[in-house]
Amino acid sequence: GNNVWGVDCDTDSIVWFVTWGGGVSRYDGKEFRRFTTKDGLAGNNLLTVHSDPNGVVWVGTYRNGLSRYNGVEFANFTISDGLAGNTIDAIHSDVDGVMWFGTKVGISCYDGKEFVNFTKEDGLANNHVQTIHSCLDGVMWFGTVGGGVSMYDGTNWASLDTRDGLAGNNVRTIQEDGDGYLWFGTLD
Repeated sequence: GNNVWGVDCDTDSIVWFVTWGGGVSRYDGKEFRRFTTKDGLAGNNLLTVHSDPNGVVWVGTYRNGLSRYNGVEFANFTISDGLAGNTIDAIHSDVDGVMWFGTKVGISCYDGKEFVNFTKEDGLANNHVQTIHSCLDGVMWFGTVGGGVSMYDGTNWASLDTRDGLAGNNVRTIQEDGDGYLWFGTLD
């Protein structure tokens, strides 16, 4: 597929492209190699890709869960493994190497052994999370569809929305500048 939905570069400078309908492709600077469900990928309609600090590549699918590629083979995770939802819109590794996954029905946190899930009931502004950012102090930020942005410090939750001065409640991206200020990109 030529519809690229996400790009990431791994620790070996290999560029990964996730596509809608065509699986995931990797480019090593010389050639492309494509992986699909025939190679063990959970699905071919993909939304996001993230390489963790250990070089493991994580791929979020539309309705088919999550794939983890260790350089040899894929391991797949779905709600039956404890994942909050099977559509993965965002993937992020925090400063401790813990993986975070934004779904349409909440957040999943994965420590390499088990998933822990968070929803509006826990303090998240909205269950549909489409972007994740972690600060150096370990505070996690989650951009939601319609609920603004939520912050989690490992114990407490807080949220910001248009009532607090946020430009819009559909937060698509979060970036931190060199001075430690957070910037929120919204779509409204």
